[in-house]
Amino acid sequence: MKNLRNSKTSGISLVALIVTIIVLIILTAAVIVTFMEGGIIDRAKEAVFKSDIRTYQEILAVKKAEEQIKLATGNGGESELNATELVDIQGLIPEFKEEYKDLIVISNGEMILGSREENPYSTWLADLGIAKIEEESLSEKYPHLNISDDGILLGFSDLVEKTEEYVEDDILYYSVPDKYKSIVIPEGIVSIADEAFYNCINLENVTIPNGVISIGEYAFSGTAISSIVLPSTVKEIGASAFEGCGNLTTINIPHGVEIINEFTFYGINAKNIVIPNSVKCIKIAAFSSNSFESVTIPSSVEIIEEEAFYEGSINYEEINTTYIVGSETVKELLLNSFSAYGDMPEDLIIVDTSIN
Repeated sequence: MKNLRNSKTSGISLVALIVTIIVLIILTAAVIVTFMEGGIIDRAKEAVFKSDIRTYQEILAVKKAEEQIKLATGNGGESELNATELVDIQGLIPEFKEEYKDLIVISNGEMILGSREENPYSTWLADLGIAKIEEESLSEKYPHLNISDDGILLGFSDLVEKTEEYVEDDILYYSVPDKYKSIVIPEGIVSIADEAFYNCINLENVTIPNGVISIGEYAFSGTAISSIVLPSTVKEIGASAFEGCGNLTTINIPHGVEIINEFTFYGINAKNIVIPNSVKCIKIAAFSSNSFESVTIPSSVEIIEEEAFYEGSINYEEINTTYIVGSETVKELLLNSFSAYGDMPEDLIIVDTSIN
């Protein structure tokens, strides 16, 4: 009987031990999870961080109050709390910890996130009312340009004063202030609209970034640009896009363009033109009223419409253009384009590279 009692006691003790071990394992796991996943350590870190930021907010509030007093009394110099530019918070608040660098900047006297990217502190900062930097639109970044929400450049914005120079055949010719004679089109633009800078007679330099896919009809017609580099992303150039650009001496046609549209380069002043082997069609008067020294036409061209290279009123005796063609077929197309209007240059020089 005694042995049976002892056996039962031992069994109970073993069960208790097992239960205790299981409980300890569960508690240990819970502690680990608490520490690892937003637990005690993170909460302590959050408390310290928020305390620091509140201190900086109080310092900033004092500085703002001091500045307002200076401005009100006329003793304020240049404002550190600039209303438009972002201010480095470490320069404004020396107590700001190095480990928080780049987290916060000052804009219009308020703390905002220093980056649009999410970071481990974003939620804590949001709890303190510190918001993200709002993404500026292209129109906000470049107020002198009229840019649609879908990245189409429409021309100068209404902020740019346009001076009417003259009107001819109901067409306005205008100029802009000197600081806009040269423009850099921003990245993010995918298309330049029809007539974007049409007849802006003192627009001299334009920089077009990669990413622009198309240039609209009359986009730069009648401007004073002297050279332009079209990026490799351009696949379409509209009719008359550079018509009447008499100062334009340098132009490239990107590989990928398949059609040279009507009057696209009518009346420019370039000496040499190289047409890429992506081009299949050269339309009416595409290069008319020019006095080229050389024109290279690849074998990819299947259509050359009449007057494509018509010199118009230019005296043929003063022209000595060499046409470098990629095939006999292209040579015939070129000759037909001249003969179509019955005014064949007497000294037409054609070099057929396909037989060399």
